Amino acid sequence: MTDMQIKCVLLRVELEYNMTLVGIPINDGTVANIQPGKTAEYSCPIHKAIDDIGQIVQTTIKIESTFKTLGYERTTSSEEFNWNMISRQWTKGEIIN
Repeated sequence: MTDMQIKCVLLRVELEYNMTLVGIPINDGTVANIQPGKTAEYSCPIHKAIDDIGQIVQTTIKIESTFKTLGYERTTSSEEFNWNMISRQWTKGEIIN
C-alpha cells in the first residue's frame, strides 16, 4: 500500500460539564507506505481537537484511511471504538445502554 493517509474521526466526545463534540475528523498529515505482510501503528491524536477544553468522560471514534494498491485508490474504515473514564480502555463496537 502506498500513499496511505489515516484519519481519526471523533464521532462523539462527551466532556466534563456536559459539553459534547460530534463528527470531528482529525488528519495529522502523515503519509505511510506499507510493504506486503507488514503493518503500521497509529494513535488517534484526540488531543489536537480537545486540548485544554476539558476532561473526556466518554468518546466514540472510528479510523478511516485512503491508500493506493496496484495503482488504484481505495478507502476503508474501522468499526467504532469506545472509551470512557470509568474503564479507561478502548472497546470495539457500538455502545448499547
